[in-house]
Amino acid sequence: LAEFIEGKKIGDVMVPPAGCPTLDKWGLMKLTDSNGLERPCLIHQLPESDIPSFCEERIRLARISEASAGSDLSAADDVRTLEVRYGLNGERLRSFRESVNELQEVEFSDYPLEPRTALSYVKAIASIAESATAQHHMWINSSRIPEGDRSVYEDEVLARILDTAVTYDALNVANLASMELVCRRRQLLAEAHSQNPAAPSYMGAEHFLGQTYKAGGGIVTPVLAEHVAKRLQQQSQIWKEKRKAEENRKFPKKPGPPNAKAPPGGKGGGGATA
Repeated sequence: LAEFIEGKKIGDVMVPPAGCPTLDKWGLMKLTDSNGLERPCLIHQLPESDIPSFCEERIRLARISEASAGSDLSAADDVRTLEVRYGLNGERLRSFRESVNELQEVEFSDYPLEPRTALSYVKAIASIAESATAQHHMWINSSRIPEGDRSVYEDEVLARILDTAVTYDALNVANLASMELVCRRRQLLAEAHSQNPAAPSYMGAEHFLGQTYKAGGGIVTPVLAEHVAKRLQQQSQIWKEKRKAEENRKFPKKPGPPNAKAPPGGKGGGGATA
């Protein structure tokens, strides 16, 4: 089979009936798809050993194909994914650092999280470590966070999720809102432990869910730090006004006595003479 039809795959072996139209090694054969619809499909005669290379070429042509009319004019790559690659042993494998260099951020009018930090965050990781998990261990070893703190285990899991998304799932994490949340949570953990590793402060956490590097190697991108600072400033002003209103309600200001006229200067009311 030389083209895609629902329920079948390019490269499937077909046995054409006698009398089907052919031209050289190409032909047309009626096939029924998974929806029960019958239509003529393109078939190609070739040795069985050539099927893998034939399939790869047909997929390549499908990816670069273009249309002359309609709303979708090309079969563009999915901006949420990267090319799947394999190691020497045949297993799926990508380098974290090399993959980060391939990431491109695409603008979406309905993206649910602003500002977007995932791309700058993974670039910061790649600049100091081979992977997110390696950067996690660097942070834990130098940040003086107490052994057994829950943040140690949470950050390790989040780092492994990020590594798996990039190196195995081949995801463009810069364009995935789910991965933006993972990156933001790791940044919140780094920020919370930056001042006092043993007593983290999660103030402003609701604005997180950049100072590029925090004490101990934790990473917070400047754009997110600026965003959180602005939100905290706005929230602080609201709290200030609420406190003033509450104080005025509990302790209303009393009107003062009317201004008394100052007594005339000198004894007996006489003015001084020169």
